[in-house]
Amino acid sequence: MRVTAALDTAPELGAALRDFWQSLSMEDRRRPLLLVAHGPELDDEAALWMSALGRFAADIAKEGGVPAVVGLLRDDAEPSVRAGAVRAM
Repeated sequence: MRVTAALDTAPELGAALRDFWQSLSMEDRRRPLLLVAHGPELDDEAALWMSALGRFAADIAKEGGVPAVVGLLRDDAEPSVRAGAVRAM
């Protein structure tokens, strides 16, 4: 096993998300897109995740002409933080 850095803004992640979106039916591609990631515990790390994934959402929004946003589940965070993240989505 080899542990590597997080995907963050890796072009391969953006390409995989775009390819998946393009594989959807035209009806589904006209709907708003919410990209959901599990998300980190700490607020400053969550902001980095939102920024990195937000770039990919913006690319899809531009290409598809639909709203595309990012949400974090933050499932490892304190219950109140996780609940706030879920409400924000």
